[in-house]
Amino acid sequence: MSSTPQQVYLHGISGSGLELSLFGDALAEEASNFLVLPRDCAPAATDDEQIASLAERLERLSSQERLHLIGFSMGAPMALRLASILGEKIEKIDLISAAAPLDLGDYLSAMAGELVFRTARSSSFRFGALTFAQSAFARMAPTLIYKALFATAQGDDVGIRDEHNFATVMRSILKQSLGDELQVYRREVRWYVEDWSGLLASVNSPVSIYHGEADNWSPPAMARDLADTLPNCEKLKIFKSASHYSALKYYLENCVGEAAAFTPC
Repeated sequence: MSSTPQQVYLHGISGSGLELSLFGDALAEEASNFLVLPRDCAPAATDDEQIASLAERLERLSSQERLHLIGFSMGAPMALRLASILGEKIEKIDLISAAAPLDLGDYLSAMAGELVFRTARSSSFRFGALTFAQSAFARMAPTLIYKALFATAQGDDVGIRDEHNFATVMRSILKQSLGDELQVYRREVRWYVEDWSGLLASVNSPVSIYHGEADNWSPPAMARDLADTLPNCEKLKIFKSASHYSALKYYLENCVGEAAAFTPC
């Protein structure tokens, strides 16, 4: 049996495994060995049962006993939830542009997703209506919703948002995650806005955090607060000019596969 842990990618919400193709074929190839965990689960189950079923699915799908979880954006909360269940099976965790628990600090006013998260916290009815509208726009006018989503881009996200490949793949991600996978989006946003800060103490695997200083989706304070709160944070790497998606790009360039041998992260 190989001693190399299975690399497991937990995508953002809204998001999909297509995130690994946002920056072209070369970086997608670097991540070609990642297992992307499907996040749909039985809607009738309780929240705890749903998360436990995802952990069981991950164990079934993995070719290795030990796992290396890689969580991007709102994939970070899922990585931490899975780690709290799977314990010693998790060899290490990398969090990129991580969305920290909202109860860990005063973040909402600095987040591009403030409206979605405040609505999800305040009213399930209004949240349902908002996500229905998002879904309709993603299906009928993906270019408009893409432009709206990236209108406030900061840092190096400004440079990548107009790249043809990035825009094309991102529109496909939005149509998928706000279309067929709308229930996954709704469920994980609801999980996210609840207070899940208490589970951080149960994540004993070594954690490395990679974040953009200009991130206005997950403010940099989230990365620093996670580093201070997690029991075993080994690394906090701040990319000075990066924002949300550009931090993922720099992670794939510098910390995965052959690229990591040339540019230590």
